[in-house]
Amino acid sequence: MAAKGWKWVVALAGLFAAGDADAQWLPPADCGSLSIHLAGIPEASGARCQGDEKRWNELIDASGPDRSFVIRHQSSGLNDYLQREEVTQVVKKLTAAAKLEGVSQRFKLGHFDVALYMASANTLAQPAACFGFLSYAGHVAQTTGYRHAIIGSYCDLTGKEPTLDRIRELLGGISADFW
Repeated sequence: MAAKGWKWVVALAGLFAAGDADAQWLPPADCGSLSIHLAGIPEASGARCQGDEKRWNELIDASGPDRSFVIRHQSSGLNDYLQREEVTQVVKKLTAAAKLEGVSQRFKLGHFDVALYMASANTLAQPAACFGFLSYAGHVAQTTGYRHAIIGSYCDLTGKEPTLDRIRELLGGISADFW
């Protein structure tokens, strides 16, 4: 199954919020203008990026024929904040339109909370081994909220379960100007 069929699973859930009307796909050379970055791993070379002028709503799509790999930065803006959620709850939201199996307990890896799971794009599709990840930054004083969230999902469409080293490699390629 092509990665394209999987992107809608992540996109449909909106990764917490609908995209900004000002957001548009940027030429690959302009991916560096985002406040989130993907570098140092092979998946970064073919990544497509989308963002708005305020850098409040950004997306990196590093999917390929054997994987779906989508990273989203959402910012609350100046007068609001994002409520913290557990990564397992976010995975359930991300896969609301898919068949979801076996969400693991979460674990911490660097800046990220991670949860492993199996999902398929529909009931007839073969399940893919996936992990969801989530990181918050910029705690808003005297609240339980944050200014920034990086939310994403990786699915290996060959059915091979990502190892801890592979998860570490992929998440290690993600950086942000606000960390």
